[in-house]
Amino acid sequence: MSVPLVYLDLESMDFSVSPKSSFNRFCNGQWIAKSKNQTNIQDVQSTIEYITLKKLQVIAEDLNQPTVGKSLLSDFYQSGMDQTMIESHGLNPIREQLDDIDVIETKKEFIMVLAELHLQNIYPFWKFDIINDFKYLLEITVMLSQSGLGLRNRDLYINESNSNIIEKYFEYIKDVFCILGSEVQEATEFANGIINLEKRIANYSIEEHDTKDISKIEEMKLEDLVELAPNTYPITYFNTLNIQDLKTLTVLQSDYMFKISNLIHETSLDILKCYLKFHLILHYSPYLPSRLSTIYNNFKPTFLNEKIEVVSRESFIINTIGNMLPSLFNKEFANKFFGTDAREYTKELYQLLLNAFKSDIRSLDWITDDVKWTALQKFYKMKVHFGYLDMKEDYSNLKINRYLPFASNIKLTSIYNSKLKIKSINMRSSSRDFSLPAHSCHIQYDHINNSLFIPAGILQPPLFYPPTQELPFGYPTMNFGMLGSMVARAIIDSFNYICGESVTNWNVNAKDLNDELKSLRITYVAFQKYLENQSNMVLPAHPMFTQQQLFFIAYMQSRRTIVDDQRLDHLLTQLPEFNAAFGVKDVDVMIEYEQ
Repeated sequence: MSVPLVYLDLESMDFSVSPKSSFNRFCNGQWIAKSKNQTNIQDVQSTIEYITLKKLQVIAEDLNQPTVGKSLLSDFYQSGMDQTMIESHGLNPIREQLDDIDVIETKKEFIMVLAELHLQNIYPFWKFDIINDFKYLLEITVMLSQSGLGLRNRDLYINESNSNIIEKYFEYIKDVFCILGSEVQEATEFANGIINLEKRIANYSIEEHDTKDISKIEEMKLEDLVELAPNTYPITYFNTLNIQDLKTLTVLQSDYMFKISNLIHETSLDILKCYLKFHLILHYSPYLPSRLSTIYNNFKPTFLNEKIEVVSRESFIINTIGNMLPSLFNKEFANKFFGTDAREYTKELYQLLLNAFKSDIRSLDWITDDVKWTALQKFYKMKVHFGYLDMKEDYSNLKINRYLPFASNIKLTSIYNSKLKIKSINMRSSSRDFSLPAHSCHIQYDHINNSLFIPAGILQPPLFYPPTQELPFGYPTMNFGMLGSMVARAIIDSFNYICGESVTNWNVNAKDLNDELKSLRITYVAFQKYLENQSNMVLPAHPMFTQQQLFFIAYMQSRRTIVDDQRLDHLLTQLPEFNAAFGVKDVDVMIEYEQ
């Protein structure tokens, strides 16, 4: 029987460098040299994203066929592509909400309008979400958490070094209100009021990484929230959302809700109304006429503090629809580009990783049995989604209209999705953990619901080679070295927070390189177990390298942009398995780097 030749990116390798002296340059030397002189050289992640973009363009072409009513996706897509209609309707898609804000006369009415905006995924002051109950994991409940900042994070408001960003934000807010019809002086007053309000919200908020600390999440009764934050009018708020008979809920940082309640009480109704109006516009600006979408897109790089990649209108619309209707879009994407064989193959890879993690935890003699039990419980309860989520929402009553402007269909869909989530309260969970579409190119872990999502977008070459008729086992060595190590790293990261406490006893010094080393070691153990299980089968190989060497080459080629080459070289020398595979000894350069 002929041995299939494994795929290997030989063009990126530099064979003039010994793998013992610099393994990164041995694997990636030619790529590194080219990337210094050419701007269009792509790493593995960029390649995956480019391939996925091409697949999305195929779907976009199908959805753009001139057949009205063919499907919700096609009508949604075509309304987004109709820029003439978007321009002609102006602010009509959100006119009703703007009018509702104008007629607010009391703080209680303000909370009612706020709740209506929350149904549209616009979250001034706080965010409401539906999560798995922490005590009864098969039940789902309401969670309230911090929100309400127009800029990306609290530090942009708090650190004085960001004053130039605040100034640009001020000008952006002022421009928005001028477009809405305010005089310059009035728009200036509105902008000052909104920024001062958001600065106080920023000071009440905790750091982003602290929001993942489950110990900061409290369960409370509804009457306790009424007492804690009376000016948020909890009963009125939940009645407006049509959440009935809510007995308990969870709150991230209860002190935040207490301070927000006081802030609402102390802030004038005029400023509160301007605040709502601005966040309404901010949310819908990408979908509104060019006079608003243009200034939004010009301002966006400022508060993200990074260069924004320009995407085509088609890509923007298709990504928006994928996020708005993930279950429908997942089905469309999976039917075209993701087979059941790939899904089952990924499950097998994950199961081997899981077994390796469990064995590793059980073998540790320097942590207590309680910590071991807590870590193992996390694995037993973790929900893992492969390729796409099997969500079965009923969209039969969603009335997407090809001849409505895109923002109107966005609003309809947002409200419809929110009402679907609200219906699930006090019912069995239906794996509603993620809104990520199947074409996402990033592994995602949800610390609140203890769920891992490995999307179809990442399960494709050059990161993952599924089984085919010619290659019934795919390229397992490459799959473990590339994708397997990434999945293992995501699992390692998930252990930063577990069952309400940080597992520092097991995840010692959770730095990048430590976590990278652990994930690589675990993946290699799982890979060796796979080789044992497949000992009678002919696996793809390469005449220049052993399976063990191919594993480490695949790993290194997938990590071209993670950290600098010396650190990765140093990391690999900590693995006896790597040193054995390539014959690295204490006299070699990579070991000397450690000394």
